[in-house]
Order: sequence, then C-alpha cells, then structure tokens
Amino acid sequence: MHPLQESWDRSTRHLTTARDLLDLDESTLRDVNEYLDHNELGLALEVIVDACEQLGDAVALAAWSSLRAAVQEMQIGPDDEAHGSAAREVLRH
Repeated sequence: MHPLQESWDRSTRHLTTARDLLDLDESTLRDVNEYLDHNELGLALEVIVDACEQLGDAVALAAWSSLRAAVQEMQIGPDDEAHGSAAREVLRH
C-alpha cells in the first residue's frame, strides 16, 4: 500500500460527501467522478469548488465543511500554486 493511501482515502471521502450534498449537473458530476476515480483529488476539489461558487447560497454549510476537511487533509494552503485559489474559497466559508 502506498504510504499516503489512508490520507487519500480520507480526502476522497470528504470530497465525495461534498459532491453528494450538491445538486451537480451531469457533466460536472461526471468530471468529479472521473477525477476521484483517478486519484486526481486536487482537480476534483477545483471542480466542486467551482460548482459551489455557481450554486451560491444554495450550497449547504455541510458541503463547505466537507471541502474544508478535504483541504486540511490534503494540506492545501491558500498559497498553493496549483490549488490555492480553491483553498482560499473554501477557507472563506
């Protein structure tokens, strides 16, 4: 087993919880699922955060909480070159 597998599994659970709390269109859902299936957790985070921004006030607090847990588990900070903008948006909620 890869040494990070347990952390990846926890991150995947957090992202899956957030995904399941949102009313995602078919295309977005397909993208998120593909990224999760390929362990592209940062990309899944980006897509889910973008969907949350589009949904606005319709996003449940629980979804933002799950995304915050994922960001913390993945140790993505606001200054992260690849996913910092998503982390900033998550931490803002």
